Amino acid sequence: MTNLTSLRMFIATLTTLALAVPVWAQTQAPATPPVPQAQAPQGPVLRLSIAEAIQMAMDNQLDLKAARLGLQVADHNIAGARSAFLPILNANINGNNTERQPIQNPDGTSIPSSNIRFSGSTGVNQALPWLGGRYSVSWNNFRNESTGGGTFNPALSSSFSVNFTQPLWQDFGIDPSRFGVESAERNRVVADLQLQQSIVALEVQVQTAYLNLISAIERNKVANENMRVAEESLRQARARVEVGVSPEIEIIENEATVESGRDQVISSEADIQSAKDSLRRLILAPDRPDYWAVDIEPTESIAEPEEPQVDVEAAIANALANRLDLQQIRRNLEITDLGLRLAENNTRMQVDAFVNYQASADGGTRVAAPLLSRDWSTVLGDTFSGAFPSWTVGLQVGYPLGQSAARANLARQEVQKQQQLLNLRETELFIAEAVRNAARRVVTTYRQLVALRRSREAQERQLEAEERRFEVGLSSTFQLQTRQQTLFNARFNEVLGLINHQFARIAFERVQKIQ
Repeated sequence: MTNLTSLRMFIATLTTLALAVPVWAQTQAPATPPVPQAQAPQGPVLRLSIAEAIQMAMDNQLDLKAARLGLQVADHNIAGARSAFLPILNANINGNNTERQPIQNPDGTSIPSSNIRFSGSTGVNQALPWLGGRYSVSWNNFRNESTGGGTFNPALSSSFSVNFTQPLWQDFGIDPSRFGVESAERNRVVADLQLQQSIVALEVQVQTAYLNLISAIERNKVANENMRVAEESLRQARARVEVGVSPEIEIIENEATVESGRDQVISSEADIQSAKDSLRRLILAPDRPDYWAVDIEPTESIAEPEEPQVDVEAAIANALANRLDLQQIRRNLEITDLGLRLAENNTRMQVDAFVNYQASADGGTRVAAPLLSRDWSTVLGDTFSGAFPSWTVGLQVGYPLGQSAARANLARQEVQKQQQLLNLRETELFIAEAVRNAARRVVTTYRQLVALRRSREAQERQLEAEERRFEVGLSSTFQLQTRQQTLFNARFNEVLGLINHQFARIAFERVQKIQ
Protein backbone atom coordinates (compact mmCIF):
# COMPACT_ATOMS: atom_id res chain seq x y z
CA MET A 1 0.00 0.00 0.00
CA THR A 2 2.86 2.31 0.83
CA ASN A 3 4.51 1.67 -2.54
CA LEU A 4 1.25 2.40 -4.39
CA THR A 5 0.82 5.65 -2.48
CA SER A 6 4.40 6.65 -3.24
CA LEU A 7 3.84 5.93 -6.95
CA ARG A 8 0.74 8.12 -7.03
CA MET A 9 2.56 10.97 -5.31
CA PHE A 10 5.40 10.73 -7.86
CA ILE A 11 2.98 10.89 -10.79
CA ALA A 12 1.18 13.89 -9.27
CA THR A 13 4.47 15.69 -8.71
CA LEU A 14 5.56 14.99 -12.29
CA THR A 15 2.26 16.34 -13.65
CA THR A 16 2.59 19.50 -11.55
CA LEU A 17 6.11 20.04 -12.87
CA ALA A 18 4.89 19.55 -16.43
CA LEU A 19 2.15 22.16 -16.08
CA ALA A 20 4.36 24.63 -14.25
CA VAL A 21 7.16 26.58 -15.88
CA PRO A 22 10.38 25.51 -14.13
CA VAL A 23 13.08 28.09 -13.59
CA TRP A 24 15.79 25.93 -15.11
CA ALA A 25 13.63 25.45 -18.23
CA GLN A 26 13.37 29.23 -18.58
CA THR A 27 17.09 29.74 -18.27
CA GLN A 28 18.17 26.88 -20.49
CA ALA A 29 15.58 27.33 -23.28
CA PRO A 30 17.06 28.81 -26.44
CA ALA A 31 16.27 32.52 -26.79
CA THR A 32 13.91 33.72 -29.49
CA PRO A 33 15.76 35.84 -32.08
CA PRO A 34 14.91 39.54 -31.67
CA VAL A 35 12.57 41.15 -34.15
CA PRO A 36 14.54 43.39 -36.57
CA GLN A 37 13.53 46.99 -36.13
CA ALA A 38 12.54 49.08 -39.14
CA GLN A 39 14.87 51.91 -39.95
CA ALA A 40 13.38 55.11 -38.48
CA PRO A 41 14.59 58.64 -39.23
CA GLN A 42 17.51 59.60 -37.01
CA GLY A 43 16.73 63.21 -36.23
CA PRO A 44 14.55 65.52 -34.19
CA VAL A 45 11.12 64.36 -33.10
CA LEU A 46 8.15 66.43 -34.30
CA ARG A 47 5.16 65.80 -32.04
CA LEU A 48 1.96 67.04 -33.67
CA SER A 49 -1.75 67.16 -33.06
CA ILE A 50 -3.99 66.86 -36.07
CA ALA A 51 -4.80 70.60 -35.94
CA GLU A 52 -1.08 71.44 -35.93
CA ALA A 53 -0.49 69.09 -38.85
CA ILE A 54 -3.25 70.77 -40.84
CA GLN A 55 -1.83 74.23 -40.12
CA MET A 56 1.65 73.16 -41.22
CA ALA A 57 0.17 71.81 -44.44
CA MET A 58 -1.62 75.12 -45.05
CA ASP A 59 1.66 76.98 -44.60
CA ASN A 60 3.94 74.68 -46.60
CA GLN A 61 1.94 72.88 -49.30
CA LEU A 62 3.15 74.06 -52.72
CA ASP A 63 -0.13 73.28 -54.51
CA LEU A 64 -1.97 75.53 -52.06
CA LYS A 65 0.51 78.34 -52.60
CA ALA A 66 -0.05 78.04 -56.35
CA ALA A 67 -3.82 78.15 -55.81
CA ARG A 68 -3.45 81.36 -53.77
CA LEU A 69 -1.54 82.90 -56.67
CA GLY A 70 -4.61 82.21 -58.79
CA LEU A 71 -6.47 84.82 -56.70
CA GLN A 72 -3.84 87.40 -57.55
CA VAL A 73 -4.22 86.57 -61.23
CA ALA A 74 -7.99 87.04 -60.90
CA ASP A 75 -7.48 90.40 -59.15
CA HIS A 76 -5.25 91.57 -61.99
CA ASN A 77 -7.89 90.44 -64.49
CA ILE A 78 -10.48 92.58 -62.70
CA ALA A 79 -8.14 95.58 -62.71
CA GLY A 80 -7.50 95.06 -66.41
CA ALA A 81 -11.21 94.87 -67.20
CA ARG A 82 -11.99 97.98 -65.16
CA SER A 83 -9.30 99.91 -67.01
CA ALA A 84 -11.74 100.14 -69.93
CA PHE A 85 -13.58 102.81 -67.89
CA LEU A 86 -10.55 104.88 -66.96
CA PRO A 87 -10.32 108.38 -68.49
CA ILE A 88 -7.96 108.63 -71.43
CA LEU A 89 -5.96 111.83 -71.67
CA ASN A 90 -4.50 112.81 -75.02
CA ALA A 91 -2.44 115.75 -76.17
CA ASN A 92 -0.41 116.69 -79.21
CA ILE A 93 1.59 119.58 -80.55
CA ASN A 94 3.01 119.97 -84.02
CA GLY A 95 4.49 122.49 -86.41
CA ASN A 96 4.30 122.64 -90.19
CA ASN A 97 6.25 124.75 -92.71
CA THR A 98 4.96 124.68 -96.29
CA GLU A 99 6.47 126.42 -99.30
CA ARG A 100 4.03 127.02 -102.18
CA GLN A 101 4.35 128.13 -105.76
CA PRO A 102 4.82 131.97 -105.94
CA ILE A 103 1.73 134.05 -106.73
CA GLN A 104 1.96 135.77 -110.14
CA ASN A 105 0.84 139.44 -110.31
CA PRO A 106 -0.69 140.95 -113.46
CA ASP A 107 2.41 143.08 -113.94
CA GLY A 108 4.53 139.98 -114.20
CA THR A 109 6.03 140.11 -110.76
CA SER A 110 5.66 137.24 -108.31
CA ILE A 111 5.03 137.07 -104.59
CA PRO A 112 6.61 134.23 -102.57
CA SER A 113 4.03 132.05 -100.87
CA SER A 114 4.69 130.04 -97.71
CA ASN A 115 2.78 128.86 -94.67
CA ILE A 116 4.00 128.25 -91.12
CA ARG A 117 1.48 126.56 -88.83
CA PHE A 118 1.73 125.61 -85.15
CA SER A 119 -1.10 123.68 -83.57
CA GLY A 120 -1.79 121.92 -80.33
CA SER A 121 -4.67 120.08 -78.78
CA THR A 122 -5.52 118.28 -75.56
CA GLY A 123 -8.54 116.34 -74.44
CA VAL A 124 -9.99 113.57 -72.37
CA ASN A 125 -12.51 110.87 -73.21
CA GLN A 126 -14.05 108.16 -71.09
CA ALA A 127 -16.48 105.30 -71.40
CA LEU A 128 -18.82 105.43 -68.41
CA PRO A 129 -19.56 102.26 -66.41
CA TRP A 130 -23.28 103.13 -66.36
CA LEU A 131 -25.71 102.63 -69.22
CA GLY A 132 -23.01 102.58 -71.88
CA GLY A 133 -22.52 106.34 -72.14
CA ARG A 134 -19.33 107.97 -73.40
CA TYR A 135 -18.08 111.54 -73.29
CA SER A 136 -15.17 113.43 -74.76
CA VAL A 137 -13.76 116.90 -74.03
CA SER A 138 -11.24 118.55 -76.33
CA TRP A 139 -9.43 121.87 -76.67
CA ASN A 140 -7.78 122.73 -80.00
CA ASN A 141 -5.56 125.70 -80.89
CA PHE A 142 -3.52 126.80 -83.85
CA ARG A 143 -1.44 129.73 -85.09
CA ASN A 144 -0.95 130.13 -88.79
CA GLU A 145 1.41 132.59 -90.47
CA SER A 146 1.61 132.82 -94.26
CA THR A 147 2.80 134.98 -97.09
CA GLY A 148 0.88 135.55 -100.22
CA GLY A 149 -2.66 135.96 -98.92
CA GLY A 150 -5.10 135.42 -96.10
CA THR A 151 -7.40 137.60 -94.05
CA PHE A 152 -5.43 137.31 -90.80
CA ASN A 153 -1.70 137.05 -90.74
CA PRO A 154 -0.81 135.60 -88.32
CA ALA A 155 -4.15 133.87 -87.77
CA LEU A 156 -5.13 132.53 -84.35
CA SER A 157 -7.88 130.01 -83.59
CA SER A 158 -9.10 128.19 -80.48
CA SER A 159 -12.01 125.85 -79.93
CA PHE A 160 -13.43 123.97 -76.97
CA SER A 161 -15.89 121.11 -77.42
CA VAL A 162 -17.82 118.63 -75.29
CA ASN A 163 -19.52 115.57 -76.74
CA PHE A 164 -21.72 113.01 -75.02
CA THR A 165 -23.21 109.90 -76.61
CA GLN A 166 -25.81 107.71 -74.92
CA PRO A 167 -26.93 104.35 -76.37
CA LEU A 168 -30.67 103.86 -76.16
CA TRP A 169 -31.01 100.25 -77.35
CA GLN A 170 -27.85 98.34 -78.20
CA ASP A 171 -25.20 98.64 -75.45
CA PHE A 172 -27.70 100.23 -73.04
CA GLY A 173 -27.98 97.38 -70.50
CA ILE A 174 -24.63 95.74 -71.21
CA ASP A 175 -21.68 96.14 -73.52
CA PRO A 176 -18.38 94.30 -74.00
CA SER A 177 -16.59 96.44 -71.40
CA ARG A 178 -19.18 95.93 -68.69
CA PHE A 179 -19.36 92.25 -69.57
CA GLY A 180 -15.60 92.04 -69.11
CA VAL A 181 -15.75 93.59 -65.64
CA GLU A 182 -18.69 91.54 -64.38
CA SER A 183 -17.33 88.26 -65.74
CA ALA A 184 -13.89 89.01 -64.25
CA GLU A 185 -15.50 89.66 -60.85
CA ARG A 186 -17.38 86.36 -61.02
CA ASN A 187 -14.26 84.55 -62.14
CA ARG A 188 -12.58 86.00 -59.05
CA VAL A 189 -15.29 84.34 -56.95
CA VAL A 190 -14.75 81.09 -58.88
CA ALA A 191 -11.01 81.29 -58.16
CA ASP A 192 -11.78 81.79 -54.47
CA LEU A 193 -14.11 78.77 -54.50
CA GLN A 194 -11.38 76.71 -56.15
CA LEU A 195 -8.97 77.80 -53.42
CA GLN A 196 -11.48 76.80 -50.75
CA GLN A 197 -11.87 73.42 -52.44
CA SER A 198 -8.09 72.99 -52.39
CA ILE A 199 -8.03 73.89 -48.69
CA VAL A 200 -10.78 71.42 -47.80
CA ALA A 201 -9.18 68.70 -49.93
CA LEU A 202 -5.83 69.30 -48.21
CA GLU A 203 -7.48 69.14 -44.78
CA VAL A 204 -9.01 65.78 -45.71
CA GLN A 205 -5.68 64.51 -47.03
CA VAL A 206 -3.90 65.50 -43.82
CA GLN A 207 -6.65 64.00 -41.65
CA THR A 208 -6.44 60.78 -43.65
CA ALA A 209 -2.64 60.63 -43.51
CA TYR A 210 -2.64 61.40 -39.77
CA LEU A 211 -5.28 58.73 -39.17
CA ASN A 212 -3.32 56.25 -41.29
CA LEU A 213 -0.29 56.88 -39.09
CA ILE A 214 -2.31 56.30 -35.92
CA SER A 215 -3.78 53.18 -37.52
CA ALA A 216 -0.31 51.84 -38.37
CA ILE A 217 0.85 52.48 -34.80
CA GLU A 218 -2.19 50.72 -33.35
CA ARG A 219 -1.73 47.77 -35.69
CA ASN A 220 1.90 47.58 -34.58
CA LYS A 221 0.78 47.50 -30.95
CA VAL A 222 -1.58 44.63 -31.70
CA ALA A 223 1.12 42.81 -33.66
CA ASN A 224 3.58 43.19 -30.78
CA GLU A 225 0.98 41.96 -28.27
CA ASN A 226 0.24 38.96 -30.48
CA MET A 227 3.97 38.36 -30.77
CA ARG A 228 4.34 38.48 -26.99
CA VAL A 229 1.56 35.92 -26.51
CA ALA A 230 3.08 33.64 -29.17
CA GLU A 231 6.53 33.83 -27.57
CA GLU A 232 5.04 33.03 -24.17
CA SER A 233 3.29 29.98 -25.68
CA LEU A 234 6.58 28.91 -27.26
CA ARG A 235 8.38 29.27 -23.93
CA GLN A 236 5.78 27.14 -22.18
CA ALA A 237 5.90 24.54 -24.97
CA ARG A 238 9.67 24.23 -24.58
CA ALA A 239 9.22 23.80 -20.85
CA ARG A 240 6.69 21.02 -21.35
CA VAL A 241 8.89 19.26 -23.90
CA GLU A 242 11.85 19.60 -21.57
CA VAL A 243 10.07 17.66 -18.80
CA GLY A 244 8.78 15.13 -21.29
CA VAL A 245 5.04 15.77 -21.12
CA SER A 246 4.70 17.12 -24.68
CA PRO A 247 6.12 15.98 -28.02
CA GLU A 248 8.79 17.91 -29.93
CA ILE A 249 6.25 18.84 -32.62
CA GLU A 250 4.62 21.26 -30.17
CA ILE A 251 7.76 23.45 -30.21
CA ILE A 252 7.77 23.47 -34.02
CA GLU A 253 4.12 24.48 -34.16
CA ASN A 254 4.65 27.34 -31.71
CA GLU A 255 7.78 28.47 -33.53
CA ALA A 256 5.71 28.72 -36.72
CA THR A 257 3.20 30.91 -34.86
CA VAL A 258 6.00 33.11 -33.54
CA GLU A 259 7.47 33.58 -37.02
CA SER A 260 4.03 34.47 -38.37
CA GLY A 261 3.73 37.07 -35.62
CA ARG A 262 7.23 38.32 -36.40
CA ASP A 263 6.17 38.91 -40.01
CA GLN A 264 3.18 40.95 -38.80
CA VAL A 265 5.43 43.07 -36.55
CA ILE A 266 7.90 43.76 -39.36
CA SER A 267 5.11 44.67 -41.79
CA SER A 268 3.42 46.96 -39.27
CA GLU A 269 6.70 48.77 -38.56
CA ALA A 270 7.22 49.32 -42.27
CA ASP A 271 3.64 50.61 -42.50
CA ILE A 272 4.41 53.16 -39.77
CA GLN A 273 7.36 54.56 -41.71
CA SER A 274 5.35 54.69 -44.95
CA ALA A 275 2.52 56.52 -43.14
CA LYS A 276 5.03 59.01 -41.71
CA ASP A 277 6.44 59.66 -45.18
CA SER A 278 2.94 60.29 -46.55
CA LEU A 279 2.22 62.77 -43.76
CA ARG A 280 5.68 64.31 -44.18
CA ARG A 281 5.00 65.07 -47.84
CA LEU A 282 1.82 66.94 -46.92
CA ILE A 283 2.98 69.05 -43.97
CA LEU A 284 6.71 69.74 -44.28
CA ALA A 285 8.32 72.41 -46.43
CA PRO A 286 10.34 70.76 -49.23
CA ASP A 287 13.35 72.96 -48.50
CA ARG A 288 13.49 71.97 -44.83
CA PRO A 289 17.06 70.74 -44.11
CA ASP A 290 15.91 67.79 -41.97
CA TYR A 291 13.02 66.88 -44.27
CA TRP A 292 13.83 63.16 -44.29
CA ALA A 293 15.48 63.02 -40.85
CA VAL A 294 12.71 64.45 -38.69
CA ASP A 295 10.57 61.81 -36.96
CA ILE A 296 6.84 62.55 -36.77
CA GLU A 297 4.90 61.42 -33.72
CA PRO A 298 1.14 61.94 -33.43
CA THR A 299 -0.04 63.25 -30.07
CA GLU A 300 -3.65 62.19 -30.58
CA SER A 301 -5.23 58.78 -30.57
CA ILE A 302 -8.42 57.50 -32.10
CA ALA A 303 -11.30 58.67 -29.97
CA GLU A 304 -13.87 56.17 -28.83
CA PRO A 305 -16.79 56.77 -31.20
CA GLU A 306 -20.30 57.38 -30.03
CA GLU A 307 -23.30 55.92 -31.77
CA PRO A 308 -23.88 58.25 -34.76
CA GLN A 309 -27.10 60.22 -35.05
CA VAL A 310 -27.21 61.07 -38.76
CA ASP A 311 -29.86 63.38 -40.21
CA VAL A 312 -29.59 62.44 -43.87
CA GLU A 313 -32.10 64.98 -45.17
CA ALA A 314 -30.42 67.85 -43.31
CA ALA A 315 -27.03 66.72 -44.62
CA ILE A 316 -28.33 66.64 -48.20
CA ALA A 317 -29.86 70.11 -47.82
CA ASN A 318 -26.57 71.42 -46.42
CA ALA A 319 -24.58 69.88 -49.27
CA LEU A 320 -26.90 71.25 -51.97
CA ALA A 321 -26.73 74.72 -50.43
CA ASN A 322 -23.04 74.92 -49.54
CA ARG A 323 -20.98 72.46 -51.57
CA LEU A 324 -18.17 74.38 -53.17
CA ASP A 325 -18.31 72.66 -56.55
CA LEU A 326 -22.04 73.44 -56.79
CA GLN A 327 -21.37 77.07 -55.96
CA GLN A 328 -18.75 77.12 -58.70
CA ILE A 329 -21.23 75.69 -61.22
CA ARG A 330 -23.77 78.35 -60.24
CA ARG A 331 -21.18 81.11 -60.66
CA ASN A 332 -20.30 79.77 -64.07
CA LEU A 333 -24.02 79.87 -64.90
CA GLU A 334 -24.02 83.55 -63.93
CA ILE A 335 -21.16 84.13 -66.38
CA THR A 336 -23.15 82.26 -69.03
CA ASP A 337 -26.14 84.53 -68.33
CA LEU A 338 -23.89 87.54 -68.82
CA GLY A 339 -22.73 86.12 -72.13
CA LEU A 340 -26.37 85.60 -73.16
CA ARG A 341 -27.18 89.19 -72.29
CA LEU A 342 -24.25 90.40 -74.39
CA ALA A 343 -25.16 88.10 -77.28
CA GLU A 344 -28.77 89.31 -77.20
CA ASN A 345 -27.51 92.89 -77.01
CA ASN A 346 -25.46 92.38 -80.17
CA THR A 347 -28.61 91.45 -82.11
CA ARG A 348 -30.27 94.79 -81.33
CA MET A 349 -30.42 97.83 -83.57
CA GLN A 350 -28.04 100.65 -82.71
CA VAL A 351 -29.87 103.75 -81.52
CA ASP A 352 -27.66 106.46 -79.98
CA ALA A 353 -28.57 109.93 -78.78
CA PHE A 354 -25.81 112.49 -78.78
CA VAL A 355 -25.28 116.10 -77.83
CA ASN A 356 -22.35 118.27 -78.78
CA TYR A 357 -21.31 121.69 -77.51
CA GLN A 358 -18.58 123.68 -79.19
CA ALA A 359 -17.27 127.20 -78.61
CA SER A 360 -14.67 128.66 -80.90
CA ALA A 361 -13.03 132.01 -81.62
CA ASP A 362 -10.63 133.40 -84.22
CA GLY A 363 -8.15 136.19 -84.06
CA GLY A 364 -4.83 137.50 -85.16
CA THR A 365 -3.83 140.55 -87.22
CA ARG A 366 -6.06 141.49 -90.14
CA VAL A 367 -4.06 142.56 -93.18
CA ALA A 368 -6.98 144.09 -95.07
CA ALA A 369 -9.04 147.13 -94.18
CA PRO A 370 -10.38 147.72 -91.75
CA LEU A 371 -7.31 146.76 -89.75
CA LEU A 372 -8.03 144.66 -86.67
CA SER A 373 -5.91 142.95 -84.08
CA ARG A 374 -7.18 140.20 -81.72
CA ASP A 375 -4.47 138.78 -79.54
CA TRP A 376 -4.28 135.31 -78.03
CA SER A 377 -5.83 136.25 -74.69
CA THR A 378 -8.87 137.70 -76.45
CA VAL A 379 -9.31 134.55 -78.51
CA LEU A 380 -9.09 132.34 -75.41
CA GLY A 381 -11.48 134.58 -73.52
CA ASP A 382 -14.10 134.28 -76.28
CA THR A 383 -13.60 130.52 -76.42
CA PHE A 384 -14.04 129.71 -72.73
CA SER A 385 -16.73 132.31 -72.10
CA GLY A 386 -18.84 130.74 -74.82
CA ALA A 387 -19.07 133.93 -76.84
CA PHE A 388 -19.78 132.01 -80.01
CA PRO A 389 -21.38 128.70 -79.00
CA SER A 390 -22.59 125.92 -81.22
CA TRP A 391 -25.00 123.17 -80.14
CA THR A 392 -25.78 119.94 -81.91
CA VAL A 393 -28.36 117.40 -80.75
CA GLY A 394 -29.13 114.31 -82.75
CA LEU A 395 -30.06 110.67 -83.00
CA GLN A 396 -27.93 108.09 -84.76
CA VAL A 397 -29.45 104.83 -85.97
CA GLY A 398 -27.64 101.84 -87.39
CA TYR A 399 -28.87 98.40 -88.40
CA PRO A 400 -26.74 95.74 -90.09
CA LEU A 401 -28.23 94.10 -93.14
CA GLY A 402 -28.23 90.55 -91.91
CA GLN A 403 -27.44 89.35 -88.39
CA SER A 404 -26.90 85.66 -88.94
CA ALA A 405 -23.62 85.59 -86.98
CA ALA A 406 -25.00 87.45 -83.92
CA ARG A 407 -28.19 85.40 -83.84
CA ALA A 408 -26.30 82.14 -84.32
CA ASN A 409 -24.02 83.07 -81.42
CA LEU A 410 -27.06 83.81 -79.25
CA ALA A 411 -28.67 80.47 -80.14
CA ARG A 412 -25.42 78.60 -79.44
CA GLN A 413 -25.08 80.17 -76.00
CA GLU A 414 -28.71 79.37 -75.16
CA VAL A 415 -28.04 75.70 -75.95
CA GLN A 416 -24.88 75.79 -73.84
CA LYS A 417 -26.87 77.16 -70.90
CA GLN A 418 -29.35 74.31 -71.23
CA GLN A 419 -26.43 71.90 -71.09
CA GLN A 420 -25.11 73.58 -67.96
CA LEU A 421 -28.53 73.42 -66.30
CA LEU A 422 -28.78 69.72 -67.05
CA ASN A 423 -25.27 69.17 -65.68
CA LEU A 424 -26.24 71.11 -62.56
CA ARG A 425 -29.29 68.93 -62.01
CA GLU A 426 -27.25 65.78 -62.59
CA THR A 427 -24.62 67.00 -60.13
CA GLU A 428 -27.30 67.70 -57.50
CA LEU A 429 -28.63 64.16 -57.88
CA PHE A 430 -25.12 62.76 -57.65
CA ILE A 431 -24.45 64.79 -54.49
CA ALA A 432 -27.69 63.63 -52.86
CA GLU A 433 -26.76 60.02 -53.61
CA ALA A 434 -23.19 60.50 -52.37
CA VAL A 435 -24.39 62.04 -49.10
CA ARG A 436 -26.85 59.20 -48.57
CA ASN A 437 -24.12 56.62 -49.22
CA ALA A 438 -21.69 58.41 -46.90
CA ALA A 439 -24.30 58.65 -44.15
CA ARG A 440 -25.15 55.00 -44.59
CA ARG A 441 -21.47 54.08 -44.35
CA VAL A 442 -21.11 55.99 -41.06
CA VAL A 443 -23.92 53.95 -39.53
CA THR A 444 -22.77 50.70 -41.13
CA THR A 445 -19.14 51.01 -40.02
CA TYR A 446 -20.24 51.79 -36.49
CA ARG A 447 -22.45 48.72 -36.36
CA GLN A 448 -19.60 46.67 -37.85
CA LEU A 449 -17.25 48.05 -35.20
CA VAL A 450 -19.65 47.03 -32.43
CA ALA A 451 -19.90 43.55 -33.95
CA LEU A 452 -16.09 43.27 -34.32
CA ARG A 453 -15.61 44.38 -30.72
CA ARG A 454 -18.07 41.81 -29.45
CA SER A 455 -16.38 39.19 -31.61
CA ARG A 456 -12.98 40.07 -30.13
CA GLU A 457 -14.37 39.90 -26.59
CA ALA A 458 -15.93 36.51 -27.36
CA GLN A 459 -12.63 35.27 -28.82
CA GLU A 460 -10.83 36.36 -25.65
CA ARG A 461 -13.27 34.38 -23.53
CA GLN A 462 -12.94 31.36 -25.82
CA LEU A 463 -9.14 31.52 -25.60
CA GLU A 464 -9.32 31.69 -21.79
CA ALA A 465 -11.57 28.63 -21.80
CA GLU A 466 -9.28 26.82 -24.24
CA GLU A 467 -6.27 27.57 -22.02
CA ARG A 468 -8.09 26.08 -19.02
CA ARG A 469 -8.99 22.98 -21.09
CA PHE A 470 -5.35 22.73 -22.22
CA GLU A 471 -4.11 22.91 -18.62
CA VAL A 472 -6.17 19.88 -17.65
CA GLY A 473 -5.33 17.96 -20.80
CA LEU A 474 -8.69 18.33 -22.56
CA SER A 475 -7.30 20.33 -25.52
CA SER A 476 -4.39 20.02 -27.92
CA THR A 477 -1.68 22.46 -28.86
CA PHE A 478 -3.22 22.81 -32.30
CA GLN A 479 -6.59 23.79 -30.85
CA LEU A 480 -4.95 26.33 -28.52
CA GLN A 481 -2.96 27.87 -31.36
CA THR A 482 -6.07 28.03 -33.52
CA ARG A 483 -7.84 29.99 -30.78
CA GLN A 484 -4.85 32.29 -30.41
CA GLN A 485 -4.70 32.99 -34.14
CA THR A 486 -8.43 33.65 -34.23
CA LEU A 487 -8.02 36.17 -31.41
CA PHE A 488 -5.06 37.77 -33.22
CA ASN A 489 -7.20 38.24 -36.31
CA ALA A 490 -10.08 39.59 -34.23
CA ARG A 491 -7.83 42.23 -32.68
CA PHE A 492 -6.57 43.33 -36.08
CA ASN A 493 -10.11 43.43 -37.44
CA GLU A 494 -11.28 45.57 -34.53
CA VAL A 495 -8.53 48.11 -35.16
CA LEU A 496 -9.37 48.16 -38.85
CA GLY A 497 -13.06 48.56 -38.02
CA LEU A 498 -12.30 51.54 -35.78
CA ILE A 499 -10.20 53.13 -38.51
CA ASN A 500 -12.84 52.48 -41.17
CA HIS A 501 -15.45 54.19 -39.00
CA GLN A 502 -13.23 57.24 -38.57
CA PHE A 503 -12.65 57.33 -42.32
CA ALA A 504 -16.40 57.11 -42.87
CA ARG A 505 -16.95 60.11 -40.59
CA ILE A 506 -14.32 62.13 -42.47
CA ALA A 507 -15.87 61.15 -45.81
CA PHE A 508 -19.33 62.17 -44.55
CA GLU A 509 -18.04 65.63 -43.61
CA ARG A 510 -16.12 65.96 -46.88
CA VAL A 511 -18.99 64.99 -49.17
CA GLN A 512 -21.01 67.91 -47.80
CA LYS A 513 -18.24 70.34 -48.83
CA ILE A 514 -16.43 69.04 -51.90
CA GLN A 515 -16.52 66.14 -54.31
